Amino acid sequence: MSMVLPALASVFAALCVWLGVRIANRRERWAKWTAVVGVVGAVLYVASFGPACWYAWYCVESTGRAPPPWIGLPYYPLGVLAVSGPTFIAKPLGSYAAARVNKGTHLYLPLRWRKWDISIRR
Repeated sequence: MSMVLPALASVFAALCVWLGVRIANRRERWAKWTAVVGVVGAVLYVASFGPACWYAWYCVESTGRAPPPWIGLPYYPLGVLAVSGPTFIAKPLGSYAAARVNKGTHLYLPLRWRKWDISIRR
């Protein structure tokens, strides 16, 4: 696992450079749309993290059962960042995840693979 993450980061960086060259030098329309879709997708991914955490909180508080594990699966990296990431990322992400959670209750974040955990008491 220690080799996979740097390799994926290198591939992503190479892809970004290649796409940037296609946009700047060749002015290809498909490259511009690919970049726009990538940026919009990343923004929507982070924006949907809060509603997923709110849904998990609602499931536990109203039914007493944990939400389905597949809902938190794509948000596992953001859940880990919200708890143990750098402060400038963890604070806003944790605040956004807890925005619609009632005070005095727990915040549920996807902190482990396919499992929701209680992160902090709000």
